[in-house]
Amino acid sequence: MKSSTLRYSLLLLASAQLAGADVDFRTQIQPIFENACIRCHGAEKVKGDLRLDTKAGFLKGGKSGPLINAKEWEKSELLRRIKLPRDHEDIMPQETEPLSGPHRNWLTDWVRTGANWPTGVVLKTRKKEIPGLADKELIPEKAPASIQETAAIADKILTQENAVAKGPAAPVAPVIDDLSFLRRATVDLIGRIPAEEEIKQYQRDSASERREKLIDRLIAHPRFAERWTVFYADMLRIRSQSEGGPQLLAYVNRCLSESKPYDQMVRELIGTNGRPESAPAAGFALGDAANPMALAGATSQIFLGVRIQCAECHDHPFDDWKQK
Repeated sequence: MKSSTLRYSLLLLASAQLAGADVDFRTQIQPIFENACIRCHGAEKVKGDLRLDTKAGFLKGGKSGPLINAKEWEKSELLRRIKLPRDHEDIMPQETEPLSGPHRNWLTDWVRTGANWPTGVVLKTRKKEIPGLADKELIPEKAPASIQETAAIADKILTQENAVAKGPAAPVAPVIDDLSFLRRATVDLIGRIPAEEEIKQYQRDSASERREKLIDRLIAHPRFAERWTVFYADMLRIRSQSEGGPQLLAYVNRCLSESKPYDQMVRELIGTNGRPESAPAAGFALGDAANPMALAGATSQIFLGVRIQCAECHDHPFDDWKQK
């Protein structure tokens, strides 16, 4: 039976060119085997008596039998293994991530068209390293100056540049044209370019009022709250998996939709007590599991622009905040 299957496999491989190769072995199939299979089924390690680094080993198969079903290609063991659920004990590969959809499709097409393996091709495990650096001796670079010295130089340069920018010689940026303003404002506030009707409406407004009216329309647009909720979620460190996270995200979206003043929203975020189900702004304090030190550090950085987290362990080299 095995010899018959092997004979069919050889005939199938020999007729691959006649069947037409939809997949290129060297550029599509070989990289899959070398990246995902050879480390367990190669010359150094042979699991399940299966070697996939040579054509002979591939044709022979392993303990589970031949990889290719010559009579019914779609029932081939190779295809069965790569299409199993992620948590199945027989899925292949096992020691790397499951194959992507395109990779599974390439293997399927390769088997369908005869599983052509060019004569003399031997596969090798692909090492993940930076070419040209693996065999080089790296010499650590010594910093030319301390952090304090570097910061002093940077502060001096910034002071000089700021003085020039504030002086009478500072160049004034020209006012952009109306259509450029329309495009920039629309992209910034609602995240897309203006539609044709929006352009016409903008041009119908008087030249003295069109920019102001545009901003009012964009802020009232549903996409404004959606787009800027993402920004605020980033700033406020909202985590959907933390306690109160989903409620806090909905609260921020509602504040933006209702144009709630920023100072009022901040007071509610910092001062709200209770459970997020009834007081969603409380999710801000619960984001760090109500840890007072973490909450103080986040509040200071977000709303005051001051980092005090460093003082938990040491005196900050540039700031007035100390451990004591």
